[in-house]
Amino acid sequence: MIYEAKNKIHLFVIIYNYYYIYIILYFKMIYERNIFQYLHDNIFPFSCYELVRSFNKYNDYYEQNTKNYKSTNVNKCNNIKNTFDQGNDDGKFFYPCLQIASFIKHLQEKDVTHDRNEYCLFLNYIINSEIKKIKNPHYENPEYYTKLINAYNTNGFSLKNVCEQNSEYISKDIFDKIGIIKNIYSNFQNFLNIDDLSKKCQKFSECVQLYKNNMQSCDGHNNAFFCSALENFKIYSSSHNTVTISCPKERGLLLSSTQENSSDADGLSVSFEPPDTDEIDLDSGSTRNNLSIAFSILLVIPSTMFIIYRVNNNYILMRKNYISIYEYTCLNKYRTKINMHLNTYMYFFE
Repeated sequence: MIYEAKNKIHLFVIIYNYYYIYIILYFKMIYERNIFQYLHDNIFPFSCYELVRSFNKYNDYYEQNTKNYKSTNVNKCNNIKNTFDQGNDDGKFFYPCLQIASFIKHLQEKDVTHDRNEYCLFLNYIINSEIKKIKNPHYENPEYYTKLINAYNTNGFSLKNVCEQNSEYISKDIFDKIGIIKNIYSNFQNFLNIDDLSKKCQKFSECVQLYKNNMQSCDGHNNAFFCSALENFKIYSSSHNTVTISCPKERGLLLSSTQENSSDADGLSVSFEPPDTDEIDLDSGSTRNNLSIAFSILLVIPSTMFIIYRVNNNYILMRKNYISIYEYTCLNKYRTKINMHLNTYMYFFE
């Protein structure tokens, strides 16, 4: 009788320990899913926003190093363009394909280690831009983007090897916001280059108005990185005070819009810091609940395990050691993956 009871307890211990491991895996999966989704949805777009400030510089470099693109890689682009299978869309992409292929070849052959991340981010923007110029929803998705990049890889233009993590599909929403930041900087650059004072101030006015209109969408953590890019433009423009002072009205509007957006209607400070990962809702509100449930279960388990420990000390110690090793392995793999993923973006936070 005692032997059967002890066997049942042993069986219960085994089942409970496997359940404990399952909970650990479940909790780890949800947390890891949140952090990597956060990195994908926010850090990469933030890098693209910051690139826009020097868009003209990278565009000039792109054009300079692809001057003879029409005379090279013709046969390979005839193959690559076949990924566009809707009507005459393949013809629309032929010349962009040649120029993109020429630039990838340049990155493969030249030592551009210092600026490689920026060149790759710019090239990724160009590829996404050329896809969207065709104006066919059939191509505007991550699956098609991957298909196109694979076509380049197959034909000797290994973008994944050259650019590593800086090659991703940009959603329409993010792409449009990047376009807004790009237009603001473009208008400001035109303002700096114009000599006629009336035209100069008009261009600055367009720039300020575009800034103000988009700052209205900045409340709390919404559009955090987009709003941070807007704030960075204000900082950038202040470095040209000797020029902007020639248009006092427009400069005053820019400064006043900054003060107005420093707090909302309730007097609460607007933060441009990225949201905490536990605030990210990936499944219509269910993720936060899942995290709470998993964490609550984990809190209950130690006390339960202590009671079972009293029944069979040696067995529990053996299983506990196994679980500790497993948790350490999971956390170590997780830390390695995070470090690898973040290395690509660290340049923008130095």
